Amino acid sequence: MVAPWVVSGLHQSGTLEHWVTDLGYQCLTEADQASLPIEAVEADVGDVVVFSSLTPPSNRAKCHP
Repeated sequence: MVAPWVVSGLHQSGTLEHWVTDLGYQCLTEADQASLPIEAVEADVGDVVVFSSLTPPSNRAKCHP
């Protein structure tokens, strides 16, 4: 199973400040991500998963058990 990783609960704080990088917009530093709760959103094939537009994804590499 492949699961997207998101920063849990941060969407409740409202819109985050973003800045432009070579790869696009970014709203969290690596230090932020290291200190915030990162969770996998697990879903089976065919499931529908809906995210708030305020839910930041995590780009911190994680291994799924």
